[in-house]
Amino acid sequence: MNRSPYIDPELCRRCAECCKTFEIEYSRAWDPVDLSEIDRIRALAGFGDHVTVREEGETIVLVIDIPCRHLIEEGGLYSCSVYDDPQRRPLMCEHYPYRHTTQADCPHMRGGEV
Repeated sequence: MNRSPYIDPELCRRCAECCKTFEIEYSRAWDPVDLSEIDRIRALAGFGDHVTVREEGETIVLVIDIPCRHLIEEGGLYSCSVYDDPQRRPLMCEHYPYRHTTQADCPHMRGGEV
């Protein structure tokens, strides 16, 4: 599923947790982030309880607990229906794992950190 040199591709196809839940980080240093605005985004998107907010020091994390619509599961293995289509594959997927990704984020990291 993932061709990154930092991730074991065979184990990656058994997990796909990175495609089932997404996190968007908002730094309080960018601009004062108003939690009511994040709640408004949740309501407009119609995600309800599938979107939660977690605060971590100077960061507010919007956690979206909805699997990607391109994720395919067949016989316990996962794949992406748009993996090889650069026009349709989300940019966030193309750049995964991110610089701060560790084995706590992805249990299939080689060497533990990017």
